Amino acid sequence: IFTTDSIYTSENENIEIIKIVSGINTIEYSCFTNCKNLKEIIINECVTTIKGNIFSKDLDLTIYCQVKEKPSGWSNSWNSLKYPVYWGYIE
Repeated sequence: IFTTDSIYTSENENIEIIKIVSGINTIEYSCFTNCKNLKEIIINECVTTIKGNIFSKDLDLTIYCQVKEKPSGWSNSWNSLKYPVYWGYIE
C-alpha cells in the first residue's frame, strides 16, 4: 500500500522488482516481507526513514540505493539479512 509519503506493506508474492519513487520518504517496518519473489529493489534518495527488517529471508535480492551511504534515519536493522547493497546507484 502506497500512501503519499510512506509504504506500509506489499502483499503481492509475485513482485520481482520494486522501484521506490520520489515522494516516498518512509518505508515501514516489515514492508516487503510478503514479497517472496523479490529480486531487486531501487531505493530513491528521498527515502529518509526505513523502520527496520523490511525484507523476507531466503531471497535472491540485490538492493540499489541512490544515496552514497546509509542515512541516519534508516534503522540499523533495515537490511538485517545482509543482502548486497550498491550505494550511490544512478539509473
